[in-house]
Amino acid sequence: GHHKLNAKSSKGGMYPSIDSELYSWFSIQEQKSVVISDQMLREKSLKIAAEQKIEGFVGGGDWLKAFKRRHSIRKMKLHG
Repeated sequence: GHHKLNAKSSKGGMYPSIDSELYSWFSIQEQKSVVISDQMLREKSLKIAAEQKIEGFVGGGDWLKAFKRRHSIRKMKLHG
């Protein structure tokens, strides 16, 4: 089943260092007019977690949704 970790709704959620790093990266991409998909955000967040040696971070949809909510990121535009 889905066991919810007791996530405090603090700024940055449970992984503030991943959160801020990912947002910096996102901002840079946005300035370059790169279109970011959820998949790209997720892959980048996992890469950051690995670099920071953070165990147990899966960067799933829930975390991603919360990340986008925290930073008021609207639905990603996908090329179509």
